[in-house]
Amino acid sequence: SKTAAKVERAQQLNLFEMDVPVNPLPGTTTVIVDTPEKLRDLAAGLESAAIIAFDTETTGTSHVSADLVGISLAVDTQTGFYIPVGHRDGDQLPIEMVLDALRPAMTDPNIPKAAHNALFDFAILRRYGLDVTPIGCDTMLAKWLLDPNDGENVRGNLGLKRLARIELNIEMTPIERLIGAGKNQITMDQVKIDNAANYAAADALVCWQLVPKMLDKLAAEPKQERDPLWGTDDPPTLTDLFHTLE
Repeated sequence: SKTAAKVERAQQLNLFEMDVPVNPLPGTTTVIVDTPEKLRDLAAGLESAAIIAFDTETTGTSHVSADLVGISLAVDTQTGFYIPVGHRDGDQLPIEMVLDALRPAMTDPNIPKAAHNALFDFAILRRYGLDVTPIGCDTMLAKWLLDPNDGENVRGNLGLKRLARIELNIEMTPIERLIGAGKNQITMDQVKIDNAANYAAADALVCWQLVPKMLDKLAAEPKQERDPLWGTDDPPTLTDLFHTLE
């Protein structure tokens, strides 16, 4: 039938789109950390960072059941790092080796960490034994605090891609380019490491660029004697809050 033919054609196009290479953000480089030497170099660089933006790639959206597929990090605007740990194919380091190497910097109290929807990434990594601290900025929460009455924010449209477009004029790759949609949708562990790396590195790089913008805007907000969310002049830190909510 014509309907069946249209469905089959759409599925073929979907599979074709998923096989199109994902490029790094313009002007940036992606480093795939898949050897002990690269991991050591990354760990050393993280320990001297002013702020670390991080993101996780997983097999799903539940922080209690999704498997960790990879970790992306950025400490500047030029280079994004991707550590694959759970892809079905490709060279990858043992996850315990990765977490042990990241732990000194990712738990250093003097190096703030940042993420978009940080509670999810915090909870995923904590489940795997890495208790990231301190969380200095969640760009998703920052966007909501700045525009709580914005229609898109009220509807829950606080995604990183929208924020990148609004604040940085950056168009990011939609996740559907990697995993498809509908009947043919796959999970991130089935995505080629090269494609996942560029996609994930972009998340960390964009988050890193958003942090100063979000913090500057928050700092420019009128000061209040008491925190509006907690009714106190000594509100909990994001790290404390995440431990409570997890």
